[in-house]
Amino acid sequence: MKQASLPGSPTGQVVATTHNGRYIGYSVRETAGSAAAIRIWSGGAVGATPATLLDEVALTANASASVSAPNIETQTQFVGGIFVELVSGTMPDGIVRYV
Repeated sequence: MKQASLPGSPTGQVVATTHNGRYIGYSVRETAGSAAAIRIWSGGAVGATPATLLDEVALTANASASVSAPNIETQTQFVGGIFVELVSGTMPDGIVRYV
């Protein structure tokens, strides 16, 4: 299993990986004290075609969330990388997991 860090940052997009693989999940924590929302995409940069939405995460202030698909049967194939889009708030701290 590999993981890419999501540094808490005000930027609109984080590249988790540019390789192909299987998406396992995420673990994120909001640390700026206000609500935040992110979308996790595969297949290209946010807004690129084709891009596939893997997950959407909405966090309240100072909240955390974690999702994991440990079995290969429940993991999602991705091609062209994983990108994390900041929808609102500040990019939460955390990780995206993949193999």
